[in-house]
Amino acid sequence: VVYLQQAEVNREKVSPMHQSSIDGVEDMSTLAELHEAAIMHNLHQRYQKDNIY
Repeated sequence: VVYLQQAEVNREKVSPMHQSSIDGVEDMSTLAELHEAAIMHNLHQRYQKDNIY
């Protein structure tokens, strides 16, 4: 388990996630935003649905 320190972030530096990143996709190459957080979120969603491959 990794614990990270909390930090405050200015609202102007934060942007909303694309809907495909929130909902998850079957093929991760089709994610609108291909970055670590979107990939990890998609993997977590697939794991929760027992749809790993």
